Amino acid sequence: MARLSSKSRFLQIAADYTWLNPHLSLEIAWNAERREVKAIDPTWRKWKPSDPTSAHWYDPGRFERLIAAYVAADQDRGRTRTVREFISEFRGLSGSARQKAVLGATGTARITLAELFDDGVADRAMITKLLAAMKDATKAVKPPDLGILGKDHFAAKFTAAGADPESFNYTKTLRTDDGIPAVIEMAFGYCPDARPVRRIITGVNWSVGINDPFKNLGPYS
Repeated sequence: MARLSSKSRFLQIAADYTWLNPHLSLEIAWNAERREVKAIDPTWRKWKPSDPTSAHWYDPGRFERLIAAYVAADQDRGRTRTVREFISEFRGLSGSARQKAVLGATGTARITLAELFDDGVADRAMITKLLAAMKDATKAVKPPDLGILGKDHFAAKFTAAGADPESFNYTKTLRTDDGIPAVIEMAFGYCPDARPVRRIITGVNWSVGINDPFKNLGPYS
């Protein structure tokens, strides 16, 4: 099997990003040579780490740990954060009307976030109540909100890569587990003249990753 040169491999890796990021434009420089990869769909959008997190993505235990992390960070910075300020960072709770509804339902309109802990001990009943009120006031994130690449996008990429259109196959799964939405897309195509013979492109998009998901993909990532 013929091996790609370092230059060819570098250009291929860069171009592969557009398979999973149709909104991305790249300018690739290799010594004196430059190559531009233009966005296929500049208006396409996916969920970004900078997007507001959703209350529906937390259970009481995770929510408690999140609040504890906020309180610890605020103490390090000499800052006092109110419960209102905290909930305003969540998806669907930037407006004052919904904030007022949550604060009124939980009686937390006039307290600081640190007051949910007494000498380091969490008021778990109140924290659970606050989380429930935030979920009641907001809508859960649906899988399509994460960003779907779609059959047409992959079909175009496979065709451009030299795949036989008759061999192209695409499947998509939308699911939600314990409030966590997910989109799984897979596509296959046979490229009779491809070099190297087998080419696998994988990608994982996540808003917050504590662990490296690519460790579970083995040699195919």
